Amino acid sequence: MYKLSLVLILMVAFPIAMATDENFSIVLFPDTQNMVSSHQDMWRSMPKWVVDNQAKSNIKAVIGLGDVTNGGSDPEYIEAVTGNMPNNRGGWNLIKSSGLIYMPTRGNNGDYFNETRWNQYFGPKYFAGKPWFSGCYGNSTSCYYVKFAEGSQKYLVLAVGYAPTKQQIDWANKSLNLKENRDSKVIVVAHSYLGLKELTPEGETLLKGLIKQNKNIFLVVCGHMHYGETSYTSYVLRDGVNELRANYQDMNNAGNGYMMILTFQPSKGIIQTKAYSAYKKRTDPNGSYKMCMRLPTPRLVYSGKENRTTRGTAYTYYSLSVANRNDYPAYLFTSAPDLAPCGLNKNASRTWVNIYDNQTGGYIYGFCALSKPSDMQSLWFAIAKGKAPPKSVYITLYDRTCGINSTSNPVNIK
Repeated sequence: MYKLSLVLILMVAFPIAMATDENFSIVLFPDTQNMVSSHQDMWRSMPKWVVDNQAKSNIKAVIGLGDVTNGGSDPEYIEAVTGNMPNNRGGWNLIKSSGLIYMPTRGNNGDYFNETRWNQYFGPKYFAGKPWFSGCYGNSTSCYYVKFAEGSQKYLVLAVGYAPTKQQIDWANKSLNLKENRDSKVIVVAHSYLGLKELTPEGETLLKGLIKQNKNIFLVVCGHMHYGETSYTSYVLRDGVNELRANYQDMNNAGNGYMMILTFQPSKGIIQTKAYSAYKKRTDPNGSYKMCMRLPTPRLVYSGKENRTTRGTAYTYYSLSVANRNDYPAYLFTSAPDLAPCGLNKNASRTWVNIYDNQTGGYIYGFCALSKPSDMQSLWFAIAKGKAPPKSVYITLYDRTCGINSTSNPVNIK
């Protein structure tokens, strides 16, 4: 199962990992203020589509990206909450009554400038009795979070709204570091974070004060920034964190009812996005992105050395292992015949493990056919007996499907 050199490859058979967790979806509502205020038919098409497709798409939650309303007036909030439908069975209330998790997020227009009115309609009382509603800063949902489990994984979704204060960010950091939350994968919902590719000033603050402080954050979603009819969405992978912006408010001066559908594929560690309008029955091809889960950082351990003779030549074998190998999901080491082969091996694994000299950065050895995370217990490299080994080494894990690297600590070789 090991790559013996760049040319000589051992051919192995790989078991196919069984999917233990079903695919599920989360739907994002980009800035809806123009639709709520003047194009209600577009707005009402969105929650209706969600409820109609709840079972088919295995939808678990609906998340607003801010700017629910334009001016923050009572009539606008009533439209946002009820869709002005009989018995209040429209708008966000339609989603609420469906049993789905719902997360309207405070933006910078009418939502931001009147916090009292925001909380009148979407404050903590709007979530009363919902077991997934897990906490808010003060008595306001300007900053709050929900939790849910799907399959074998726990998720936490933190909505920080527009321009959270230092006190709110401090509260968010403390919440993510509570003992009961540390094993959850975290999605952050901000109103202003990402532009075309660059961060907004609010995004810079969040990156420094929140995102970089919490390694369990793997996804940030936002709206706010809009650029006429040139770019409705944008995506950046920054230091292992997926950053996604969606805002269709400039399309026909409203948004045409576009939603961003995130389909989680746990058995592959992938999230596929699709921008879809039920109002237009149309998909935006520019809203399709493949996002991946952050790789854990390998904790490398040096295990010792021994002398062996291989094909008549004496070598010293140096043993390494990854102490946190059980933190890695099995799908990372399934065979990947759709990717480039490793020499003659056309069924090389999805993730390759490479060993490097810590002083020079030079490649020493690699493993392209590991079949399961536990195989990282028995990594090694060999040096001709009597020749000095590198003083220290490190490894990288390269997920070829997602194009993501994760680099270990260096270890001294004795």
